[in-house]
Amino acid sequence: MNLYQHLALEERYMIYQLLKKGFSIRAISRLLNRSASTVSREIKRNKGKRGYRFKQAQSLSSERLHTSHRNTRITEQERDLAESYLRMDWSP
Repeated sequence: MNLYQHLALEERYMIYQLLKKGFSIRAISRLLNRSASTVSREIKRNKGKRGYRFKQAQSLSSERLHTSHRNTRITEQERDLAESYLRMDWSP
């Protein structure tokens, strides 16, 4: 089973340095042993007005992690409604 691992600050620093030196996304991905789509998505997602900067990328990533909706809780009323639908054999 593949487990997703977030990019480390060191990897973001390498992306930053290699981009500055003119390396392609594919070359960077090979050096980091990551897929090209991972590197491309990282750059696109964390690029600011001054380009890709590793500290800014790390900060944005941490922000997204802490504001994710994975920890969203449903209300008791929503849970009761879902349970009543399940008792009536409604599919979620």
